[in-house]
Amino acid sequence: MPEHDKALRVPRQGQELAAGAVTVDVACPDGTRALHIGTAGNISATMKGGSVTAMPVQPGLLLGEFTSVLAAGTTVTGVWAAV
Repeated sequence: MPEHDKALRVPRQGQELAAGAVTVDVACPDGTRALHIGTAGNISATMKGGSVTAMPVQPGLLLGEFTSVLAAGTTVTGVWAAV
C-alpha cells in the first residue's frame, strides 16, 4: 500500500464559525478538512500554505485544508468547520 504524507480520514467533528454572515475574519480550528456552507453565495478563505481562495459556492461541503474564513468577499451564511 502506498504511503501518504497527509492523514486520510473523514472529518468527525464540526465547529460553528458563523451562524449568520461572516462579519470578521474567523480562524478555523487546526486540522480543518472542509467547510460546511449553509446558504449559497461567495466565500473568501485562506488555505493551508497561505493561498487565498475566493469563489461562488452552493450549500454543502467545500473540501480543502482551510485556516481562516475572511469577512471581505464572503456572502455565504451558516459556516461550519469540519475537523
